[in-house]
Parts: sequence; C-alpha cells; structure tokens
Amino acid sequence: RPGWIVRERNRIGAKYYGGDQVVNKYLYSREGEFLGRDAQITRGLWENEGKVKGGPFKNYTFYDPLSRRIFMIDLAMYAPQKDKLPYLHRMDVIAETFRTIFDKKEE
Repeated sequence: RPGWIVRERNRIGAKYYGGDQVVNKYLYSREGEFLGRDAQITRGLWENEGKVKGGPFKNYTFYDPLSRRIFMIDLAMYAPQKDKLPYLHRMDVIAETFRTIFDKKEE
C-alpha cells in the first residue's frame, strides 16, 4: 500500500508540479483512520530538485466502497524560513471538511 501511494504521489507531482517527489529517506506510513474510514496515513518530506524547493507533507489515502473510488487527501507545505507546524495543523483542519456525496448530511 505505501509503495503505491508514493508512486502515485510522485506521478502526480511530476505531471502537475514540475517534478515534486517524495524523499524516501524521511518517509513514514501507517494504517489509521481518517473521518471514520480505514486509511493509510503517510508523512514525510517532498522535494523538487529542479526548482530547489521542498517541505513536509501528510497524505491520507482510503477506499470509499460506496463510490468505489480511492481518495488521496494530500497536504503539502512549502513555506521557506517559517515554522511549518502551525500551517500543517491548519491544513489538517481543512482536510477534516472532506465529504463525498454519499456521506450523511450533518444536521
């Protein structure tokens, strides 16, 4: 599972972000939960050697049986010379708002 997640994230990074790639040396992945779903939670660093930039990322990947889709919620940070932790926390809060059309409507 983590291998597929890294390959897919690297494919998307190469295609849409000009070469962003996961730094395997700092990769951590575990099974967990995201919004009440079983998920693979992957953390680490990304880099773009061509643009000479990078930063931390966190990725939630899970299968939704109702829509029969795999979702990747990816939080990537680039903030040179800034404390990244507050930004990552804010992005986690935003990620918690994710819903599919099959999720129960909150009343």
